[in-house]
Amino acid sequence: MRYSIPSLALSAGLLLQGCAGMGEHSIMIESEPAGAQVLASGAEIGTTPTRINPEQVFPPRFVNFTYRADGTLGIEHPGCEPYSTRVDDNLLSKDIRVELECDPSALAAAAAAPAAQPTAAQPAAPVAGTADRIQQRLEQLEILRERGAISADEYAAQRRRILEDL
Repeated sequence: MRYSIPSLALSAGLLLQGCAGMGEHSIMIESEPAGAQVLASGAEIGTTPTRINPEQVFPPRFVNFTYRADGTLGIEHPGCEPYSTRVDDNLLSKDIRVELECDPSALAAAAAAPAAQPTAAQPAAPVAGTADRIQQRLEQLEILRERGAISADEYAAQRRRILEDL
């Protein structure tokens, strides 16, 4: 069977057009209660509700001879049990909604207590291990940026948020 150059070019164009749409879908990650921290393989990527591009946050790679998404998705909220699950292509094909198991009294206390702001006379005391935790978060964020899992703007915004915790 012989193929003409124009038909091969048309076929290649259609194939490339189909591939161009790949990686552009996004999913919503929600939690009850809202406002939970979302972690991708340990690195903070936002708070619920948040929309992500799964191919950027969990880039596909070879796992047991299969090219697929891999990593862990974590969702944490003060007063609630942390949620963690391994991701795969099936999980990342649709929106994710997680109902966290929370201690009602801890949630009520957190909602009722205003955030304590340090005064000029009383600077905030650093918490032991805070610098190590922040350094670890910055390193994880850098890895996500290097892998192309997050954009430069997302990197800058998350880095700013992490440094504000100092």
